Amino acid sequence: MEITLRDQIPIEIREGSGTWGWAYGGSLHLTDLPWNAWPSLHIFQSLLIVLTIDYWLKNDVFEASQLDNDNKRMGEMNNLKL
Repeated sequence: MEITLRDQIPIEIREGSGTWGWAYGGSLHLTDLPWNAWPSLHIFQSLLIVLTIDYWLKNDVFEASQLDNDNKRMGEMNNLKL
């Protein structure tokens, strides 16, 4: 496994261009300082988001909530017709 430290990344790549370059090269590096060679907080947050979405998709969280909303709407429409 290869670990690249920030100091080893060329400055033009770290700073990037446009909005993402500013966000990644500037503010993220100033606020999320590394404590060691392993991933810092923004890596953990990204992993947490991916794992959460994976859990939702495997457990049909989106479809179940969508079906509940559709059933409620159908019930409301049936009540209006009576």
